[in-house]
Amino acid sequence: MKPAMPVSLSPSLSRSGRGRVRRCASFTLKKKDSSIELQALGDFLKHQLPAYLIPDQLFFASHFTYAANGKLDRAGLQKVALPLSQAQTSPQPAYNALQYQLLQIWIALLKIPGIGINDNFFELGGDSLNAVVLRYRIEKLIDWSVPLAVIYQNPTVKTLAQAMLVHKGEQHSSPLIEIQSGTTQTPFIFLHGDFHGGGFYCHQLARDMGADQPFYAIQPHGLPGRPLPDTIEEMADEYLALIRSAFPEGPYFLGGHCNGALLAFEIAQRLLVEGSKVGLLVMMDPTHAYVHHAAIAPEIQTQTAELSESTGIDLDKLSLESRHNTIMRCYVAICKSYVPKFYPGKLTLFMAKDNLEPQSIAKGWEKLALKAEAYVVAGGHVSMITVHVATLAKLLVECRDKVKWR
Repeated sequence: MKPAMPVSLSPSLSRSGRGRVRRCASFTLKKKDSSIELQALGDFLKHQLPAYLIPDQLFFASHFTYAANGKLDRAGLQKVALPLSQAQTSPQPAYNALQYQLLQIWIALLKIPGIGINDNFFELGGDSLNAVVLRYRIEKLIDWSVPLAVIYQNPTVKTLAQAMLVHKGEQHSSPLIEIQSGTTQTPFIFLHGDFHGGGFYCHQLARDMGADQPFYAIQPHGLPGRPLPDTIEEMADEYLALIRSAFPEGPYFLGGHCNGALLAFEIAQRLLVEGSKVGLLVMMDPTHAYVHHAAIAPEIQTQTAELSESTGIDLDKLSLESRHNTIMRCYVAICKSYVPKFYPGKLTLFMAKDNLEPQSIAKGWEKLALKAEAYVVAGGHVSMITVHVATLAKLLVECRDKVKWR
């Protein structure tokens, strides 16, 4: 038996959405004895109609107006301002380099500004042809082929970025990854520090440094399948052994971004103690050099306690949001508890213009090296390695070429 419809009249019309998308809006009058709500009405329609006939938006109207000929005034309905969904009014911005890069590809491909990481590629107007173009542009940017099935199964920037991390982890058993083989230059070993985005930005950085530059990236702890130690020193123990295994002899050219900058600094210290040569040490937008902990001791104690509570948690079992928040808290505590020693060599600093501190451009790191040079790079913490990556690479090459021996 066909169930009774809980409404008396439901005219629908097509309205423009973002991009090339047309949205179907249905305006509904309730029957006098009906107490149905919009959510229940939507559920009812899902059981009665095929998916392509279900309206995108449902609204209860108090009354309808009619034209002189007795027909429904649909032109009047077109003038009704429909409330936009949260995803349309407040697009969630990217919070790591990979998400930012993917958003820029989506915006250029779909020609829609203001896309957020939770917006659905296909609901915004993307089709199978767009998906192929999207795959090509991603591959061109990061030198990695994304299966089309991954794009279809993960139609938002947020889920696609996470899927790409998982697939990348499955492809590489070692955290040391060759980004570019290069030819004549000394290998540049880079601790990219991108524990949320997987360091895909390294591919563009390597290309902009030139085809002759060998470039190796080290994946940070906290990525899928990479447990998170408690200290910078513990991380450095593992990475130093990894570098020694791949490159038994120096000179070593090291660099790092964010937390990776602290690790590069600590590893360089240990290489010098072992008697190895460090030709280049670059720190990109590191956190402040916390030499004296008296002023921040209570804060560190609180964060260390939170870190202790997080120790032993299987990060791979957490939801995406919980994982992000947990790793972020842990890294903040780890970086602030790190006490760097004096570095008896030359330190090069690339600092993001948007994050400069008036009291110290180099955030105190210039006091921790025998010689220090600081360069200001346009952009913020993420945009300096994405939007302004060409400028960053040019500076890096200039500093590399100043080294008198290799």
